[in-house]
Amino acid sequence: MYKQKFSALLHAIVNVWGKDDEMFEMVGDALKAFGNYVMSVYEMETRIMLLRFRCDDPAEYQDEVMGLDRNRKAAHDAAIAQCSILNRLAGRVGLDDLGLCPATDDRYVIAEFCADIVKEFFDRGQENHSPISDQEVQDFIEKAAE
Repeated sequence: MYKQKFSALLHAIVNVWGKDDEMFEMVGDALKAFGNYVMSVYEMETRIMLLRFRCDDPAEYQDEVMGLDRNRKAAHDAAIAQCSILNRLAGRVGLDDLGLCPATDDRYVIAEFCADIVKEFFDRGQENHSPISDQEVQDFIEKAAE
């Protein structure tokens, strides 16, 4: 579902602006931000587990956890900002109703979205699906327009 939506956005970008590297980079930065957020959560959780056994000093443990939490929050804020950017971009190319990203600042909703999109891309890669065909994207766009 998400990969189809992003493919639809990229097709629309090409139709409106041609093969604009700046626009492609903008979409790429957003996709990277979603993965970075998921990775920051994973890193925080795994490092906290290790720190519990490694740190004897409670102040050191607290400092480490606070640093990890700052990194996770920054990645989360970046994902929220990228959702807003992508939704505005979709509107500029006539895909207001695409539902590319959640239209909210709700941190839990965005966190779930990031996890879902990363899982979809991972699962698709695990299943060795070929890239989405132009026809599959066109069918998706037509269905979304109904």
